[in-house]
This record gives sequence, C-alpha cells and structure tokens, in this order.
Amino acid sequence: MAEFIIRDFIYMDAEKLKSIVAQIDEGLVDQQKESQANSKETSVGAKIGIAIGLDAGKKFMQETQNSQTKSLHDYIYNKVEDALIENEILMELPISMMGEEEAIKSEISRDEVLKKINESSFVLITGKVVMNYYPLLYEMVDKVIDSVKKLSDTEAKKGKEHSRENGVLQVQQIKDEKKVKAVLSVLKLFYGDRIILKIVPEYCSEHVRFVGILRTDCLRYDLSDISYKFGTAPDTNWNVLAQICTITKKGQSISRIRTTASNEIEKAIEPAFQAIREAEQLMGLSVNYPEISITPIAIYRT
Repeated sequence: MAEFIIRDFIYMDAEKLKSIVAQIDEGLVDQQKESQANSKETSVGAKIGIAIGLDAGKKFMQETQNSQTKSLHDYIYNKVEDALIENEILMELPISMMGEEEAIKSEISRDEVLKKINESSFVLITGKVVMNYYPLLYEMVDKVIDSVKKLSDTEAKKGKEHSRENGVLQVQQIKDEKKVKAVLSVLKLFYGDRIILKIVPEYCSEHVRFVGILRTDCLRYDLSDISYKFGTAPDTNWNVLAQICTITKKGQSISRIRTTASNEIEKAIEPAFQAIREAEQLMGLSVNYPEISITPIAIYRT
C-alpha cells in the first residue's frame, strides 16, 4: 500500500503554486476553479438565496467557495510536488543528500548542499523553523511600556512623602521610554510588518540556513493562533517547499553587489543608493552569509 500523508498546511502561496502547475498543465487549474465556482453559485446560491434571504445566501456562497478553493489549493500542492519529483527538479533536504541512516551519523555541510542546488532550485526542507513576526514584537514592547508606566504611577501615588525621589524616578522612566520608542520607530521604519522565516534542515550544519519572508495573506491561520498552538519556534520538524533566490558567498551579501552608472545623473546619485545598500546590510534587511534566501511556497506539518 502506498504511503498516505495528511498535511496540516500552515502557509500556502496559491498563486505561486498555480504558476508552476499552469506551466505543467497549460492553465487547466484556473478553468477548473472557475467552472466549479460558477456551478456552485448557480445550483446552491439560488436555492439558499430564496430560502433564507439574499444576504445570507451570498454569505453562504462565499464561505462555501472559500472552503472549496482551499481544498483545490491542497490538491494543487500535491500535483506540484509530484511533478517536481517526477521531473527530478526537487531537492529534498536532508533526504536527497544521503540515506536516512547515513544522515543520522554525519552532519551535512553547506558545501555539500551547494553542490546539489543553484539559484532557481526547488527544495523541500524538513527541519526546525523560526518565525520572527515584527508586529508581535512591537505590540509586546508597547504593552510592557504601558504596564511599567501604570505600575510607576501607582507606586508614585502610594509614596507621596518621597516626592523628590519619585520625581527623579519618573524623569528617568520618561527618558528610558523615549529611548525604547525611538528604537521601535527605527524597527518599524526598516522592518515594517515583516514575518521572517528561518529554517535549518535536519542533520545539517548550523551554517545551512534558509531564510525567506512570509506573506500574511498566505497564512492558513492567524499568526496569533499559530503562536498559541505551536509557538513561533516549534520543537518538532516542519516541512517547507521553497524556491532558491540567492546563495550568498563568504564575505559578500546581496547588498554588496555594486552597479556601474550609465550616465552622469546616475553617477551622481549612485553613492546614495550604495549608502542605502550598506544600511540594509547593517540593519539585516538583506540576506547575509551563510544564509540562503528562499521564496517560501508552502509550510506544513505531518
């Protein structure tokens, strides 16, 4: 009997999947989706709309179509993974590197991995993931500042007889609060609402690290639900299907790549762009060695 896998999808970039499968099946997926959606709207929508009112019927149709679309996306994923494996253009880490028993005995190096991939390869990585969600960081820091301020105000009211000491503490608190808020402002300016995904494949050296940015609209669950259920750094291995973007080299990062100006205007402003690129590197806004940048396509656990 063939192995049957039930995947719990955490993240899925449906548009990327459809792009891949459309190149395999000449766009038949979109036709199938449109046909199914129209059929559902005609047969179910009319009956429900008449029975329980137009608004309720419309809401039911939307929920039904959303559920149907997710199911279709799950099917597309299976189709894409099977096609990539069949055409031998999917590298599974660590499975593709060596047999299971060998992998347990030896640590896979970055150089070994790089022999198997290039800057357009598809990879299916099994390993430990970390999700750094910056808006969650901003929210937590704001709450801490608010709690400390309330606690300080309460203590100040209780100890009016030590007004001078309390005044000094309040001044220091205001200064510290301003510093923290200044740091938060810088983070918000440069990082915004980013969700950064990092994954180290099982049995691999710590220098084998893949990094990508997650789109919030591709998450299957709200991130607060993910954080509550699994944590943002789960102990168990997850699976990530992705496409390689850039393989960084030692002593070089994406932001260090220099360009040649084609005219005097570009020559004049090129230093400004180079300064921005250097700032990107300093702030960690671009992938640096030894990390390998990826476009995450799907994340799931089994």
